[in-house]
Amino acid sequence: MDVWAEGPDWRALEARLRAAAAARSAWLRDARPMRVLVDSWLRKLPLAEQVACIERLDFLGFQVPRPA
Repeated sequence: MDVWAEGPDWRALEARLRAAAAARSAWLRDARPMRVLVDSWLRKLPLAEQVACIERLDFLGFQVPRPA
């Protein structure tokens, strides 16, 4: 597993992800399988909320399989 970024809130996370994405442009350019895991601290997120978090990452430009 490769952690690209983490942050205390979405604003910090997005800024760090944008910087990480620039350094990992080959991962975003190629059609490689990707998996996004949503993790929370001391709380279990419902599936719908996990999907909403993943959808907020659309600015990265890679395709992520969505749960049915």
